[in-house]
Amino acid sequence: EDTLYRTSGFLQGALRGGWLESVEGVIKMPDISPRVFSIYQYWADTDRLDTTLEAPTPNTLDAEFTLLVYCYIFGERILDSWFKDTVIDALL
Repeated sequence: EDTLYRTSGFLQGALRGGWLESVEGVIKMPDISPRVFSIYQYWADTDRLDTTLEAPTPNTLDAEFTLLVYCYIFGERILDSWFKDTVIDALL
């Protein structure tokens, strides 16, 4: 759990503050795909980004680019500049 909010201002506030999320230990984000969250969790644990698609298709590059864009949006939402910087590096 500590690694998840190591660099995220939003997660630090939500899980350590006086919010309902800190009491329940759950943050609900139904609009965030489990894949994007698992990429973030892996990055938080390892400092590496893993956007490898499980079933590559002819459009793999487009799909990976799109996934990285969603990761960046998630990083913006949870106020994690380090994660966003990592995603930008991967996009370049």
